[in-house]
Amino acid sequence: MNSFWTSAIGAAVGVAFTTLIKTWFDHYISGATLKSAQQDDDLKAIHETIIDIRDRAIAYWRKNDSGRDTYEEAAAITGRMTFLGQVVEELFEEDSALKKAATMELNRFDECVTHGNFMVANREKETSRLKEIEDNAYCLLYRTRRCRRKLKRHIMKT
Repeated sequence: MNSFWTSAIGAAVGVAFTTLIKTWFDHYISGATLKSAQQDDDLKAIHETIIDIRDRAIAYWRKNDSGRDTYEEAAAITGRMTFLGQVVEELFEEDSALKKAATMELNRFDECVTHGNFMVANREKETSRLKEIEDNAYCLLYRTRRCRRKLKRHIMKT
């Protein structure tokens, strides 16, 4: 009978230990999956914001300054550009090389959208910027997608 209880207790300890390990492992794997999903959500927000800024910037530079409406349009572009910079910085903060690559592309996009006569009263339209805005928007889209693919995938939750 003694051998029966030894086996039963051994089996119970084994089941408990296995359950504990499985629970711990599932917790950390689900956390890693959550982090990856959050990074994908950030990338989606980046891409949607780039397209929104691109559309607004093209509309802005396509016409002459018309006073208050143009200032409001410029403020909307500037606010979205700030948001974009924050999300890019946070998404790639764990890898300085990827962060640098994405930020350099973001700076090029920002330069063509918001520099020169941006927010200047009585500014003339600058249709010459339209191609540059379009090119830089798609370069930034591609760079952020490529950097996201290179981000370390987490096996364990951090």
